[in-house]
Amino acid sequence: MVQFIHAVAPERRCQLIGIACDGASNMDGKHRGVVTRLTRQCTSDVHRVWCGAHQLDLVVKKSINKLWDETFKSITTDLTSHLRRQTNLVRQCGRVRCPSFVETRWVSMGSTLAWLVLNRPNEFVFETAVRRVVDYGGDDCGCDCQD
Repeated sequence: MVQFIHAVAPERRCQLIGIACDGASNMDGKHRGVVTRLTRQCTSDVHRVWCGAHQLDLVVKKSINKLWDETFKSITTDLTSHLRRQTNLVRQCGRVRCPSFVETRWVSMGSTLAWLVLNRPNEFVFETAVRRVVDYGGDDCGCDCQD
């Protein structure tokens, strides 16, 4: 990339003032990131800018990781997977299946937890599902699962 910029517009080396990126290590890495290598070639200071959505994503992920431990994430993943397979529960919730809990996507986590609050099954069904998930890991639990 640096060679391309030098070939196309060699004077840009002293005119570049800012670079926007998503914050990924291949773009912003300390030694081999594209932005890092570009800024080393510039004769003036270059400002790195991450877009607001990526900054927000990093903050939310960091906050979630501080609040939720691995046990919570594991049980929630198993529980939502178990609830998604319950045909009677899906019917009871108006055919709206529990969303998948994907712990790498905070939007997924939010929509799953919101579904659990809004479509909360009766306490007996919910307690039974939690007990089965904890006891059996959500598999081979003898309920109306459709595996």
